[in-house]
Amino acid sequence: MAATLEYPAAPGNVTMVLSLQISPRAVADLQNVGSLVIAYAGAVGSASEGGRRLQADVPDDPGDNVNLRCNWGNPADGSWRQDDDGFLFRGGGWSLLQAPDPGMQLALQACNPPGNAEMSFAISGTKSGTLSLTVEAWLWAASPLNSTVSGKQARWDITLKNSGGEVVDRKPGLAGNTWWGAENSRFALTALPLVWENAASPGSRILMTASLRGIGRGDVLGGQIPKFICIRSPSRYEEGADAGAGFKVSSPGEGGPIRQISQNLHLLPKGWLWVIRTVQGQVGQFCVETDALNMTSAIPGTIFAFSVNVDLPQQTANWPAEILWRLDLCNHNCLSEDAVAANDRS
Repeated sequence: MAATLEYPAAPGNVTMVLSLQISPRAVADLQNVGSLVIAYAGAVGSASEGGRRLQADVPDDPGDNVNLRCNWGNPADGSWRQDDDGFLFRGGGWSLLQAPDPGMQLALQACNPPGNAEMSFAISGTKSGTLSLTVEAWLWAASPLNSTVSGKQARWDITLKNSGGEVVDRKPGLAGNTWWGAENSRFALTALPLVWENAASPGSRILMTASLRGIGRGDVLGGQIPKFICIRSPSRYEEGADAGAGFKVSSPGEGGPIRQISQNLHLLPKGWLWVIRTVQGQVGQFCVETDALNMTSAIPGTIFAFSVNVDLPQQTANWPAEILWRLDLCNHNCLSEDAVAANDRS
């Protein structure tokens, strides 16, 4: 089974993205119904010196590190809900991003709070192709899933079972692809979770901050400095959305000299003019062009950040049907077809 699991290596509530390929053989063995199981399998020593493993590959206790939020249940109807204060939120411990067929169904098997190291879905109408979904989780501060713990790498078991509980296909020991601290990153920066001020309510404007952390060894950044960094808002909608649907992302101020752009975007580190210009794509896309040469003097751990305005739709039907934002790092303009065709994006 081909599978990936991506998540921010940060303590607290996080959203993981699981993608897997369901093969025709697995579909035949499942005979339409079965289960999908995601399980934290512990962490093993990953530090090495001259090809020699420095730590024993002994898994830790899963219960001490992660709670997959199976206790939050299934999304009620896939839509946004409004609390007593008027703020919108998404319920459920998971959400569907892509299915091989519209008729494929997943139902989360509920568990007791605060969740488990394992999450199970009943599946039916299974077809071959790509299945992608988000999974909500809590990462404990001392967990090896968290980038603050070095020398270990988290492992996951992704399993498809038939209705009798027999394994049909499996990806054991899958290494989680964390969003920062990856030693094989092609870029010298890796994204941290997006942060916004105040709570989101219909028709409001919030200030969202995108942050990136320099990675490398010693005092030297590793990899390339991305030429463009672009924010993309969620873009999938339910029926009933109109032409004005979606989150509108824009600069907090007008363009101008580099120093003015720096002030508008609330650049961090303060006084470091690492953005040359801004590029507005579609209403839900916004890019900054970096001064790559000016950024090479940064050391690993340096946090680069910029902020944008996000206008939220007044009508709840125009809110996206998913919760996943994306931050693209590109060698060229992320909005150009040439960059997409060349797979010049991370």
